[in-house]
Amino acid sequence: MSRLIVFAKLAALFGLVVLVSSTYFLRREVLDLAHLQFTAELAQAEHQLTQLHESHDDRVAHYEAELKNYELQKQHYDTMLELYRTDYFSYAQRLEDDFVPPSLPYAPVAPQAPEVAEELFAYNTEFRARKLQYFTSVRSLNVVSWIAAISLVGGLCILILFDEKGPRWLYFAALGMSFTFLIGPAFHSMLTGAVGLMPGPPGF
Repeated sequence: MSRLIVFAKLAALFGLVVLVSSTYFLRREVLDLAHLQFTAELAQAEHQLTQLHESHDDRVAHYEAELKNYELQKQHYDTMLELYRTDYFSYAQRLEDDFVPPSLPYAPVAPQAPEVAEELFAYNTEFRARKLQYFTSVRSLNVVSWIAAISLVGGLCILILFDEKGPRWLYFAALGMSFTFLIGPAFHSMLTGAVGLMPGPPGF
């Protein structure tokens, strides 16, 4: 009986270590994917900031043109408001006039540099490759986790049934915590669902 107790304790310990290790392995994969995605977003943001700095003079000129357009509309508004207050008949006649202020020219959109497009595409491709690697690892790790879970639960059940002198409350607590945090599908399913819903980096 003593050998059975020792074997059960070793099996439970083995299962616990493997399940905890697999959980942190999955977390590391998710963090690597998130880091890759944020790196790609940072590269795109830096590219956009560079374009913003380069187009400063054009944006100032565009703002001045918009300001001029606003002044024309404000002048027309003041004229119509004064007519409305003083000469309603003239105001009604002026309503038939289609006052359309001159529209601003469309600002051209700078093309994306080839090297920037290649960099963002490379990030996107690497992200998708790592995503596939994640699910490939999960498929293999699922079998290992299953064996470890059987070992952990089996060892704890043997201890609960046959270790009369041992702390059974501790075994029950460990069994409950194992089902809640390690064996139960909640945490791994949340990680897998989060990875599955992760959008690819920009530039694809």
